[in-house]
Amino acid sequence: MNHRKDKKKTEGPRITFVTQYGPLSRQINMILRKTIGSKVSRSLVQKEDIQSNTFLGTKNTGMYQCLNCTQCKHVIRGKTFVHPDTGESVQIRGYHTCLSQFVVYLIVCPCGKIYVGETVKKVKSHISQHKSTIKPGNLALPCFRPFKEHGHTVDQLRFMVLETIPPLKRGGDGEQRLKQREVWWINKLNSLHPHGLNKVYDLYLL
Repeated sequence: MNHRKDKKKTEGPRITFVTQYGPLSRQINMILRKTIGSKVSRSLVQKEDIQSNTFLGTKNTGMYQCLNCTQCKHVIRGKTFVHPDTGESVQIRGYHTCLSQFVVYLIVCPCGKIYVGETVKKVKSHISQHKSTIKPGNLALPCFRPFKEHGHTVDQLRFMVLETIPPLKRGGDGEQRLKQREVWWINKLNSLHPHGLNKVYDLYLL
C-alpha cells in the first residue's frame, strides 16, 4: 500500500488546459499529446475525438461554412446537393467546410452547369485561385468560359465539397485515389462537356 502511495506522489499533479473549440482544436490536441500528453486527461481527449463536437454542438454531415474566410459566401450549404439540370439529389457523406483538404468538389455556374475538380489543399485556397482566374477572363480554361461569355461575376460562383478522401491506411498514392474519385463524380453528375464544364479526363483512372 505504501509503495502505491509513493508512486502516485511522484507522478505530479495533473495540468488543466481549457480552450474553446475552433478550427485549430485538432492541431492543439496533437501538440498537447506530443508535449504533455501524459498529464492530459485521456478520457476528455477521447471524448472529443469520438463526438467531434463544435461550439455549435455535434457535427452534422454535409457542407458548411468555416465562418472565418472570404470563401464562405460561395458555399452551397447542406446535407444534399440537388443537380440544377436533372433535379437529382445527392447525399453528402462526411463533414466538410472551407478548411477541408484532399477533397473532390464541384462548382456551379450561374447558368446551371457543373464543374467537378479535386485538390489536396484547403478547398478555400483552391476556390480563391479559381476566382483569380475568372477575373481576368481566362478563356483557355473551360470551367470559367461561361463566366466571360455570359457576363457572370465571381460573386455568383458557388461550390460544395462532395467527398473527402482520407489517407490510405496501408500507404499508396493518395493523390491517385483522389483523381479516381474525381472521375467517378464527373460520371455521376454528368459534368463532361457539353452537359457540364469538364472537358477531358484521364481514362486510365477509371
